[in-house]
Amino acid sequence: MYLRCILCCPLILCLACGMASAYIISFTLPPDLDAGTPLVVQGKSNLPAGATVEIQLYRDVPNFQSVLVATLPATVRANGSWEVTYDTTGFMSGTYKVQVVRNADYPYGSSSVQLRTLTITGTNPVPTTASPAATAFTPSPPPSPGQTVKEVDPEPAGSPAPVAMIIPALGTGVALLSLRRRWP
Repeated sequence: MYLRCILCCPLILCLACGMASAYIISFTLPPDLDAGTPLVVQGKSNLPAGATVEIQLYRDVPNFQSVLVATLPATVRANGSWEVTYDTTGFMSGTYKVQVVRNADYPYGSSSVQLRTLTITGTNPVPTTASPAATAFTPSPPPSPGQTVKEVDPEPAGSPAPVAMIIPALGTGVALLSLRRRWP
């Protein structure tokens, strides 16, 4: 009898005080978007009006960690809706992720949608290379009989041989020094 009271009292107390509730948040976005078109993220929540939610946009990089592109705050309206708009001008083609950042003040329930992906198409930067203006090829005139052509030696004067001899000599000296320290 006492055991039944001990088990039922906390249960009745929880029901009388109310259950702990988690907040629900979700959002929608287009699955595909052309670069340069504004990305509008629209959401719905049961968060209190005026609550601020941070929305992050990431560029997915294959085989690497995603790159944060932008973070925008969204304020929940009285009807529970919120909205942010990202400018996608200059975005590279690829997969992007939109994520709702967890808020310690408002724990989200398990049915919340906090991450969605989309594909942005249309711009891949074209590598630009500066090339000199095209000019017509004009061969140099042959040397006149009074001119002499001097060949230039591409090898510098002197030889790297002394340096090449110093390095093995230093190595031999270090080896002898280490052997000398080992023997009494």
